[in-house]
Amino acid sequence: MNIRINFREWLILCEALDPATKASLEKADTRRFPDREFLKRAIEDMESEREVIPAPDAWKRLNALAASQGMVGGKEDATIKKLSAIMPRGTQEVDRFVQMWRNGGITAAELYSLGFFAARGARRNDLDALARDIAALPANWRKRINFSDGPEISTDNGLSKFDDIGDFSSALHSLAVAPLAADKNLEFDPKTDIRPERRKDLVIEGGGIWVYRGPDPTMCRLYGKGGKSKDSPNESPWCVAQTSNSHYYFQYRIDRGQTFYFIFDTNKDANDPARRVLAGVSDDSYYEEWSDMDNKQKINGHGSVGHYKKYLADKLGMSVDELDETMYREPVTDAEKRLKSYLDDYSDEA
Repeated sequence: MNIRINFREWLILCEALDPATKASLEKADTRRFPDREFLKRAIEDMESEREVIPAPDAWKRLNALAASQGMVGGKEDATIKKLSAIMPRGTQEVDRFVQMWRNGGITAAELYSLGFFAARGARRNDLDALARDIAALPANWRKRINFSDGPEISTDNGLSKFDDIGDFSSALHSLAVAPLAADKNLEFDPKTDIRPERRKDLVIEGGGIWVYRGPDPTMCRLYGKGGKSKDSPNESPWCVAQTSNSHYYFQYRIDRGQTFYFIFDTNKDANDPARRVLAGVSDDSYYEEWSDMDNKQKINGHGSVGHYKKYLADKLGMSVDELDETMYREPVTDAEKRLKSYLDDYSDEA
């Protein structure tokens, strides 16, 4: 009996990939597909199908499969290869930090630095604390963290190299609080600190009053610096502005929907707790909190927050409605949510 089939039908019965396509897939760049066994199995899986797979579709499928396995090639391959030279993959610490890097939580230089210290036996809690401190830094300060043959920090005095996680953490902390330590006064002084990175947070000024927005944990530490009591002159009365404030910052920022404003009032006496006020502005009146330097929500000298806001508005030369429009709750960003999730994960694992 004669059976007649056309060429396409014959090809389907024989193989889904024509020889030229298969040969090109097998020669895929080793930098993009370093696991050749993975590549071989992927090609064999396509060959076993009953439908013809054109060359463009075959490459799309192979690239998509590689990406799903974390082999996306290019920049990521180079980053992972460099990390693997610092510390072998497969350890829990490195895998967690790689995921943070892929999610945009840390930069490649920060990833290498964490891997460097992990390879030298740093404790998990110390690595987690370092990752938290790094994530809490403003982006322009994080650009000072570099990595060549080891972690480096670019300072005003040049490039400093580190091989100990304690020294690196201390230097990083010094970098973060340098503007605070440089001030002769214990408290941030809006009249003298007029650097551009501060002025961008200034939302209202007038009548002897300055109002600064605290956009992140580090800037809240700066604007909330200094206590009222002589017993603790270097600590803030507000938890969102204290030395280890990241957890509290994100708790109030995300869980309570607050945006933080620091109010400096030079009309008040130096011993008046109302010379500085922290306003945690929220759309939900239940979660909105205004407190003076005694951390009391009944602000010293004012019977209520409403009375205090009327006082502020008068000093600033505006109405209370205009004050509310200026000191408003800003929406929580996805980046802030990611940072809080990292902190929550660390707390659960510690």
